[in-house]
This record gives sequence, C-alpha cells and structure tokens, in this order.
Amino acid sequence: MTLKGKVALVTGSTSGIGLGVARAMAAQGADIMLNGFGKPDEIEALRAEMAASHGVKVSYNGADISKPDQIDAMVAEAVKTLGAVDILVNNAGIQFTANVEDFPNERWDQIIAINMSGVFHGMKAVADYVHSKGLKFGMYSDAGVKTCAGKPGSFGFEKQDAQQFAKWEIDFLKFDYCYAPEDYETAIELYTRMGRELRATGRKIVFSVCEWGP
Repeated sequence: MTLKGKVALVTGSTSGIGLGVARAMAAQGADIMLNGFGKPDEIEALRAEMAASHGVKVSYNGADISKPDQIDAMVAEAVKTLGAVDILVNNAGIQFTANVEDFPNERWDQIIAINMSGVFHGMKAVADYVHSKGLKFGMYSDAGVKTCAGKPGSFGFEKQDAQQFAKWEIDFLKFDYCYAPEDYETAIELYTRMGRELRATGRKIVFSVCEWGP
C-alpha cells in the first residue's frame, strides 16, 4: 500500500496511538498534519524528525478538539499548507476515572466534548471541505454486528447511524453484509430497515447494498 500524494490529518497525534498512526502513514508516503498537546520545542522536533525520516511534508496545528471553530481552522490550514485533506483519523481522546460522587462535572463535559462531539465536528469540517470542491462524501457500514473488517456494524443501530450520517452530510453509503444472518428474508429486512431510516432523515443519500448477501 502507498499513500504517496495523500494528506492525512490525525488528531491527538503528538503521542501514543495517534503518533503511531501518523508515523505509519508517513512511512507510506502521506503528508501529515499533526495535532495534539505538548511542549512547543518537543512538537517541532517531532515534526522535523518525521518529515526528514520519511521525506514527506509534516505540519502541526494545536487545535483544541473540543472547539468546533478550531477544528474548522485546522482543516483549512491543512488544505492551505499541504494542499488537501484526503484522510481524517479521529484519534484524539481523553480519560478520567472516579466514583460518580467524586466525578467533576467539568471533566465529564470535557470527555464528551473531545471523545464524542470532537469526532462529529471533525467529520463535518472535512465533509464541508469535500463539498466545497464539488465532490461527494461517502461512508461505509454493514448490516451486521460487525463490518467485514471487524469494526462495529449498524445492526440494531440503523436509526442512530442514519441520523449521524445525515448530520455529517454524507452523499453515499456503501452497506455491506458481513457478520449478518445468512437467510434471504433477513437480508432483505436489514437492507430495507436501513433504507427506510436513511429516507426518514430527509437527506438524499445514495444507498448501495452489497449483492454478496443471501
């Protein structure tokens, strides 16, 4: 696999899993927009080292993923400095553990803002960029409990997923049929269920089902 000529924006990529993802994509030739917290001199050293090691362009933006306006600005900067945003990895996340009675409200709000809302705002910012280029924005899911790659599918969450896809303003949904019951009647019911929920959102979304199903 090669990612040469592609631009990847990886949130929470100055350390941990996000940094590992950014390094792996840079190794495949992708230009990288780093994001995350840390000491400025250490982040600059990381940026320069990654660029030199893999011969790619690497930029950094310190957007707070709990702030939608900062996410929008980060996507705009990636387009300006690197030329595009071809890949978005919503990796940023925080963690805090405590008994319910000891859990600070502000910490809970911050977790929701970054771990959940931040994903939505990142997807929305990239969708707006894609649409601004006159392009269509597609997503992938599965009628079963898992996708063919083993990630969570839409089974039992058709309504929630359809509403989320509409909020992200997607134009196309590829709907697979892995990890789902193998009888014809169930396949038709699951495809119909998702199609019905997509129509209920009021957004025009091309719905492409997999013919591999029974």
